[in-house]
Amino acid sequence: MQFSQIQFEYSAWLIVICIITAALGAILLYPKNSNWGRSVKLFLTSFRFVCLFVLSLLLLGPILNQITNSIEKPTWVIGLDNSSSIKEVIDSAETASLLQQVSLLKEGLEDQKYLVDFRTITNASIISPSEILFNEKTTNINAFLKNQQGEFEGRNLAGVVLLSDGIYNQGLSPTHVKYTFPIHTIGLGDTLERNDLYIQEVNYNKIAYQGNDFPLVAVIGNKGYTGNAKLTLSHRGKVLESKNLVLSKTQPISQIIFEIEASESGLQKYQIRIEKMSDENNIINNTKNAYIDIVDGKERILLIASAPNPDIKAISSSLSTQKNYELITYIPGIHKVKPEGKFDLIIYHGIPNKSPTSKLLMKEYPTDALPFLMIVGLGSDLNQVSEKLGYLNIQKRSNDNDQVMASVNSGFSYFNLSDELKNTLNQLPPLEVPFSEITMSDVSIPLLYQRLGNVVTENPLLLVNGASDIRSAVVIGEGLWRWRLFEFNQYGHSSAFDELILKLVQYLSTKADKRKFKCVPVNNEISTNQALVFETEVYNELYELVYGQTVDLEIINESGEKSVYNFINSQANKRYKINGLNNGIYQYSASTSINNISQIVRGEFIVKDQQIESLNTTADHFLLEQLAQKNNGAFYDVSNFPSAIQIADKPAKGIIHSSTSFTSLINFEWLFVFLIILLSTEWFVRKYNGAY
Repeated sequence: MQFSQIQFEYSAWLIVICIITAALGAILLYPKNSNWGRSVKLFLTSFRFVCLFVLSLLLLGPILNQITNSIEKPTWVIGLDNSSSIKEVIDSAETASLLQQVSLLKEGLEDQKYLVDFRTITNASIISPSEILFNEKTTNINAFLKNQQGEFEGRNLAGVVLLSDGIYNQGLSPTHVKYTFPIHTIGLGDTLERNDLYIQEVNYNKIAYQGNDFPLVAVIGNKGYTGNAKLTLSHRGKVLESKNLVLSKTQPISQIIFEIEASESGLQKYQIRIEKMSDENNIINNTKNAYIDIVDGKERILLIASAPNPDIKAISSSLSTQKNYELITYIPGIHKVKPEGKFDLIIYHGIPNKSPTSKLLMKEYPTDALPFLMIVGLGSDLNQVSEKLGYLNIQKRSNDNDQVMASVNSGFSYFNLSDELKNTLNQLPPLEVPFSEITMSDVSIPLLYQRLGNVVTENPLLLVNGASDIRSAVVIGEGLWRWRLFEFNQYGHSSAFDELILKLVQYLSTKADKRKFKCVPVNNEISTNQALVFETEVYNELYELVYGQTVDLEIINESGEKSVYNFINSQANKRYKINGLNNGIYQYSASTSINNISQIVRGEFIVKDQQIESLNTTADHFLLEQLAQKNNGAFYDVSNFPSAIQIADKPAKGIIHSSTSFTSLINFEWLFVFLIILLSTEWFVRKYNGAY
């Protein structure tokens, strides 16, 4: 419905002056004693009066005010829980009956002049209830209701009808939130707890090293069973081990530990299955998979020193806590055989120094070949140290030594330190450092500063350089063994010191990725209800990002089946999504051409099957009753399905929304067309009757 009225920028009384002015102008132009006939003179006078009146009226600034009223009908949202837990306890006949009742409720509300928005609990709008598949892997009731509250804010929402079993496994409990609209709930599912034997979770390390044994712990849940059950561990369809589990109603949770040898490298899938009990209905949760990345080989670290030192033992003890590091120590005169082979990192302790042995070691194991950690001892040649590092200059002032403590640099960003490590570093005893003047370049960042008592100096104690292709770090001082011993004496462990050494070694030994083509999954581990997202980067010879390359992507599942995709990378969207992958281990190969040279990237990823819904299928109608009671609604059991009259017990009342628009009449083109037609007609009549 639309209403219009005209307003003026000036007083409407001025319209009288406009009329008088237009009348005088018309009369003076066509006086009584003219030679035209009466009808012609009246015709011309009228046309001239209208033109003058309209033009003078426009000087008053007339504005057209249009008021539009619209009525918004009230809307009921019918939300249906389409999670897989519903399907576990409702057969196909009951499902068909439920969907038919929902359709009747929708039609009944529409007959009462309500709008009805039917959607699933994942907030997806559904045209027909027959589209429901009951296959969602998770349930978040609070998120569904919050979405309605946000979407219908300021709109005419009559209320929400929620059909659910009351089981939620994500988000807050909906009973802890007060919503702004009525909520009626209809309880689905079975509230009687059924006997069930299930694998609650499987605990394991995601990485293991080839040749080592690793544990895999299965947590078994038991509802109502006694006796024995059989648990099997399989790999590539072959049973590796079977174990018996004694069941008791008084022990609802049990743990079974398997010891597995990491014999094959790469991503490996291990399946744990518990046998089905005779009267068990829910068997989806009887199987779980574990995905473990078996790493082929260890990182080899070479520690060379000119003389024995307790620092060497402290570093060795820290690295020995991780099985993926192999430390080879070489001290000339003590170790007769020089280490050979490929190394990932070198640790220099007390070298370079002025001894002939040091010169030979530095020549054989130079600093420009591999990432390195240099520990500057009291016998180190500071001139050679400065020369080898390049980004650090240490000028010795005297033969004296300083006792300095550590202070953490809050601006360090190459890797994170735990709060425990930061607190421990402030308490550690001092290291012995040469009394010297230290200057450093901008490419290096101190991890630790030297602290004298409570005074933090600008001299670094531990410095990291990650700006160059070969990463390096330097500790200016010796006595690290005191740090590890102090922590062990104080707390009974040395986890903070070990963290410092391991993170430093891990950062230094991580190789910079200089590939010109990168196409990798954003997450190497996703669930079946998630999309696999590949992120692509292509570089030119100057390592500048370029776009427009065609990327061919091939994905192979465990059965050897291939799926081929292709896309063009662009600046607007560097990501490519793939949906609908089943659980398992996949291999991928991505390729593109840069300057007519083929670039290929290969890798693996895991898709896990979520079984959250199958862990609990006992309906929680008490939660639905509380939710309805707290939000001015009512609870109904599905066996007593409500009618539209019960849900909408009040007649539908619409909300009137008004909108106002203002338009100046001078902006209307048709008004000028009208004036031109009047003036043209008047001119034609004048000419026709012999006037100028």
